[in-house]
Amino acid sequence: MNKRLHHKFERLEAARKELLKSVRLVDPARRHYQPDGEQWSLVQILDHLIRAEEGVLRYLQKKNQAGNPQQAGMGEALRALTMHLVLRSPLKLKIPSAIPPPENTRTAAELEQEWKQVRRELRLFLEKLPEDRTRAKLFRHPLVGYLNIFQTLRFLEDHLRHHQRQIKRLVKYLNAHAEVVHSQ
Repeated sequence: MNKRLHHKFERLEAARKELLKSVRLVDPARRHYQPDGEQWSLVQILDHLIRAEEGVLRYLQKKNQAGNPQQAGMGEALRALTMHLVLRSPLKLKIPSAIPPPENTRTAAELEQEWKQVRRELRLFLEKLPEDRTRAKLFRHPLVGYLNIFQTLRFLEDHLRHHQRQIKRLVKYLNAHAEVVHSQ
């Protein structure tokens, strides 16, 4: 795997492990709790992250099999930077309509295993990606358009860290309202 890709993948993997550590600290009985019935539970956040990553991976795999994709240029770099700044901001965002709403039915342990498998597949994809494809437009984000693989990995990390902040707020709420959460 390209050294830069390896570095970006390892950062993404470290962020995943950090996020899962936060979730594991919460009592399993409280991981499905939605504070106002509208906000996502910890399980829903995990489900969303996995679905998003799996969707990105499937798109990458399909696009990589296509002919000779165009190289990403300055336009893609500017859009990727904009997305980076938005995801690092405290703004709350709506999920793109192409992404199904997250489910709240599975356990965090089941989702963790599924995420581990998606990451294995992503690592394998990156290991096999030819060097001449690293700058190609391989992923089309629903809001900002095409990204190369480096920009895509940065998006995945920013997306994960965006939801890590959401998890921290939710864990703080769950800890402060433990009596309410346990009574439901």
